[in-house]
Amino acid sequence: MRPTVRDTALYTGAVHARAGLVPPGLLPRRARLLHAVLSPAERAAAAVGLPSLDAILLARHRLLDHLVEAAVAPGAAGTPVRQVVEIAAGYSGRGPRLLARHPDLRWVAVDLPEVARARAAALRAHGLARPELRTVGLDVTAPGALEGLDLDPARATAVTTEGLLLYLDRAEVLGLWQAIARLLARFPAGLYLPEFYFGAAREAPRATRALLAALGPVNGRAVRLHHRTRAEAEADLRRRGLAVDARRRGAEVPP
Repeated sequence: MRPTVRDTALYTGAVHARAGLVPPGLLPRRARLLHAVLSPAERAAAAVGLPSLDAILLARHRLLDHLVEAAVAPGAAGTPVRQVVEIAAGYSGRGPRLLARHPDLRWVAVDLPEVARARAAALRAHGLARPELRTVGLDVTAPGALEGLDLDPARATAVTTEGLLLYLDRAEVLGLWQAIARLLARFPAGLYLPEFYFGAAREAPRATRALLAALGPVNGRAVRLHHRTRAEAEADLRRRGLAVDARRRGAEVPP
């Protein structure tokens, strides 16, 4: 059977769940089965010294956890964030975990409609749904897609993209960044927290090459690197209205 986008979300969710980062009940049983099926390949890669896909996915998730936590915590650099839009949320448990520590947050988890429906149903079925934690089905690469999100205009807002940019082509990435800049301009303060991988595929660090090689078969789609250097990525962000803020390891909408 051909892998799907949902399979990528399921596999990533299973990795997070094994580390205790997903609330019980949120992840479908299929996710654990999918991880079990692919585990021999993961072990084989580790046996020949290749970086572990699971370790890369977990490190990426924990790094963004840290950046979001720093942005919402009292005393954060800049205006503390009080609303988060998690694009490509999949079965991430970040929203429930952060809301447990910061109950005044509003959290909007966005993913493709198929994944969003399954996520929302799991939240309801296991008593995890709450007004402050919403799930929206949306193709964020569609023109004007983000403009229809129901958000509180009085709250400083952050947008995250985790596990998404690698699957988009360059035009889609740049279009998404411009849409995020327009979205964040609606709020008193706006922060964008993405993940980046730099370099030509053949020149990328070993861990990045391993990630690219592993994610394609899981997702059934090509994976791409869009910028050779951090400076190139930052220049593209600035051209689309997002100024890089080194203090918060993200990009902000200039005042």
